[in-house]
Amino acid sequence: MEKTIRQLMFDVHENARTHGWWDAHKVEEGGPLRDLTVDEILSKIMLVVTELAEAVEEARLPGFDPRQLYWAVFGAPNGMLTREAFFTDQGREPRKDDKPEGFAVEIGDAVIRLLDLAGAMRIDLPKFIEIKHEYNKTREFRHGNKSA
Repeated sequence: MEKTIRQLMFDVHENARTHGWWDAHKVEEGGPLRDLTVDEILSKIMLVVTELAEAVEEARLPGFDPRQLYWAVFGAPNGMLTREAFFTDQGREPRKDDKPEGFAVEIGDAVIRLLDLAGAMRIDLPKFIEIKHEYNKTREFRHGNKSA
């Protein structure tokens, strides 16, 4: 059964908290998060932008396929960070530590960061998505005569 946006939002945020991404924002160890400052909110939003920039870079690659999933293997022979990428159709299955890559993965990362921020701020994101979607359905065709 697929999760609702609300369930996913709570799961994503709990995972981020468990992995230490919100430690600086705790009121006390194990306690609820404190309210974020505007600068902290802007910083979190910029992380969404960086994920979208990574999606743009994926789109710029030769042979771009928005649905293509590939895996990155990071290693450090000689103390240097190296990266090898492979596709599962090349006869190699990913290992636990291999990192999924691709346009759709980066778009997913942006959504994950938005869900995490909404969860941290206790925003009822599904409600606001529905409100805005219902409003968008009432708008004229290409409102404002915009091209994109």
